[in-house]
Amino acid sequence: MAKRIAQKIKETERVRMKETDGRDEVVIEKIVET
Repeated sequence: MAKRIAQKIKETERVRMKETDGRDEVVIEKIVET
């Protein structure tokens, strides 16, 4: 369970980074699509 919580925290940090820089979000989306 601890690992799941750590993963959720990492995901939340990623979302915060996306909100901070919209350009990063676009790059991440392109990588996910490919």
